[in-house]
Amino acid sequence: MSRFYSGISAILFLLPLFISCKKKEDEKLIYKDIIWSDEFDGSTIDNTRWSFQTGGGGWGNSEDQYYTSNAANASVSGGTLKITALYQPSYSATGYNYTSARIRTYGKADWKYGRIEARIKAPSAAGVWPAFWMLPNTGPWPNTGEIDIMELKNANPTLWNGTLHYYCTPCSGHQYSGPSYTSPADLSQDFHEYAVEWESQEIRWYVDGKYMGTQTPSTTIGNAWPFNSSDNFYIILNVAVGGTYPGQAPVSTQYPTTMEVDYVRVYKR
Repeated sequence: MSRFYSGISAILFLLPLFISCKKKEDEKLIYKDIIWSDEFDGSTIDNTRWSFQTGGGGWGNSEDQYYTSNAANASVSGGTLKITALYQPSYSATGYNYTSARIRTYGKADWKYGRIEARIKAPSAAGVWPAFWMLPNTGPWPNTGEIDIMELKNANPTLWNGTLHYYCTPCSGHQYSGPSYTSPADLSQDFHEYAVEWESQEIRWYVDGKYMGTQTPSTTIGNAWPFNSSDNFYIILNVAVGGTYPGQAPVSTQYPTTMEVDYVRVYKR
């Protein structure tokens, strides 16, 4: 009898481990079907997937760059998208000494929920601000939300931020929250995969497959949650220079600096 109960005890001991392993295997299968992607295998930016957004200042962030559609600022070669910030004093007539690019899937493709990921090698220069993020098709910002999948800043970037922006009714204004991560390595030295898994009541962030944190309606400031509305969100890739986030003025001798994107993929459950 003691051997019988000993065997049962061993099974009961191992059962949670088996269930845990099975759960992890199941989680790997949750987001397995790619519904949209750009692998950047061609020689030009695919205008059926992306459009340029041009202009200066960053639309409220007091940035130092002027976004162009020039090939010098955005191009595809060698299997990657390259977004390059340049020091170009010739643009000083517009009030900006730097140029860069901002591309988006607006009007081309948009989604509500799923896994959105990209493999990116960050730029490295003082004042640089690369981002991989999402905005809704309609509505005033920040009321309808913003999902920042990756933001980095400055030379030798080690600090990653994933952030939600929204309107907090009790606070009567814009608020933001989300996880951050300090990497032991300079994130501009190699490619890294940045992702969110977006569900109706939860958004989770990952860096290189490592779980970074979660936001839900109960963790946002004022319990704001515009992320289960009827609106779809589109993807944005850009490299800003200066502005309110980097916290360091750009140094012209450190430019040009380039963000490379190996792929962008969207998965459904």
